[in-house]
This record gives sequence, structure tokens and C-alpha cells, in this order.
Amino acid sequence: MQTFQNNISLLKIASWAFINACRGTPPPAGRYFIPTQSCDIFPTLAALFQASDMELVINASWSLSHLTDIVDFSKYVIAGGMCAHLMRALEVGCLSPLQHGDINMLFPSIRAVGTIATGSDTETQAVIDAGVLPRILPLLNNPKKSVRREACWLLSNIAAGTREQVRLIAVERGIFERVIELLDSSQPMEVREEAAFVVCNAATKGSDDVTNVLFKQGALHAIVDLLGCFKYEQANTKLLPEILEALTTAMRLGNSSNHFQQLLINCGTLTTLRIIQKNTTNTEAMPLARKLIAQLRKYQSRKQQDSMDSE
Repeated sequence: MQTFQNNISLLKIASWAFINACRGTPPPAGRYFIPTQSCDIFPTLAALFQASDMELVINASWSLSHLTDIVDFSKYVIAGGMCAHLMRALEVGCLSPLQHGDINMLFPSIRAVGTIATGSDTETQAVIDAGVLPRILPLLNNPKKSVRREACWLLSNIAAGTREQVRLIAVERGIFERVIELLDSSQPMEVREEAAFVVCNAATKGSDDVTNVLFKQGALHAIVDLLGCFKYEQANTKLLPEILEALTTAMRLGNSSNHFQQLLINCGTLTTLRIIQKNTTNTEAMPLARKLIAQLRKYQSRKQQDSMDSE
């Protein structure tokens, strides 16, 4: 592609051809793209990201989106210095059309960053170090539901990382507050589900202090509301065990100051869990539901006994 650097039309064709070479189901073998002394695609992609023509930037973003789909290839993308260029693409994609922003740039950029974050803790840290967290909130506020959904997916992959990585999300102003808003029933189900993955991952991977704050901000009530959608498997069944794990964490953290356990009782969680236990085909969720039912019954019995003793 460097041969065509002064011919924009040829650059567009060449970069489009490279996108097609990178993608496939299953993805092509990574050995064809590993940088060597004689062939390294990343300097060329870096040049495309610097182009004034937005189509070339979009093509570069799509190239990285497909390259990160290749098994164990994200480490080469990181080593090639591509994270910084993806951050810039996220910024440009968030601009209004009058400022040369393009919604088409956001999807491949979010996908590439999110896929890198699904890797090792080191790879997740690479996108954090590149500055992804300050760029998340505009994506969560995007009017396009598909962008909000993808942004939550990206964030859920970071929230599935280390305790410190969850803490970094928590201290980034406005992120968790916005995620909780996206759990509201007024949002499309696909957005609510991805937002729930963020909360559930953070609740199970983060510190007790972070989880306490998250639940007190309204996340616990929000995921309990969403749990009702699983009575007759009307939502993503992969999410159900994650919600049950988060509720188990709430039961563990519940005490007289935060009343998490009482909130679950007041919201009818026990009845919901019984219906889910009867109807679900999710084998991973069944033992979690049974455990929660037993814990809630025990808590309810203890509260009733305390009430009788105080009379």
C-alpha cells in the first residue's frame, strides 16, 4: 500500500482489499500477518490512520477489527502501537457529521478495542493505558442504540479483568452512573443486557468497597428488575448465571447498613427465582438459583424470628 501513498483512489482499493484478506469465518491464520523484518503492516496502517480522508481511517479501523479476531493476534496489534490510533478513531467517530465524524468509524474501533480487552489482563491493561476509559462515556451517551450496546460490551470486557482494573472504571467519573441508567426498562433490551454484564462483572471481580458503592447507586435494584425477564427466558440466557452470581455477592455483602438482602426480599426476588428454577434450561444457572433461594429463605426466617422475639 505504501506504493500508492500519493494516489487516494488506489489506497482505498488496496486498504479495502486488505480488509477482505483479514476477515473470514473462521478468521485466517495469524502467521500470514505476523510482522517480519521484510513485511510489517502496522506502519502502513498507522499512516492510514493519519490520512485526511475518513474512508482510509475507517478502512484502517476495520483492518484492526478483523486482525484482533485472529486468535492470539492482539499482542502484535498492541506491540505495533495501534491502540493509540484506535483511541483517536473513537474520538473522531464521536464528533458530529459536520466535524467529519462518522458513525461507521465507531463500530470497528470499538470492536477492535473490545476484542483486545477480552484477552489477558496485560492486554486489557494496554487499552486502559492507551486511554480508553475517558472515551467510554461519550459512547455510552451515543443516540445510536447499537453504539451504546457495543460500548457496554467493551466495558464489560474491562470489568472482567483484575480488581484494580475494575477500580479504575469506578473512579472514572460518570461511567457506572450511566451504565445503571442504561439498565432502565426504557432502554432496548440488547442495551440493558450488555449493561448488566458490566455490572455483574464488576460486582464479582471488583473489591467489596467498589461493589458496595455500585449496588448503593442503584445497580442492585436494576439487575433485580432485569431478572424478571428471565421468568420465561425472555432475555439472553448467558446473562442469567452472571446476574445470579452478582446477587450471591449482594447476599454476602448484605448487612444492617446497606440492606441488600432486604431489598431482594422486597423486590420479590424469591418468587422470581422459583419461577426461573422451574422454567429455565440453563444448567449453569440452576444450582445458583437453588443456592440463592436457600439463602433468601434463611434470611427471611431469621427476620421473622427476630420480629417475634422483639414482640
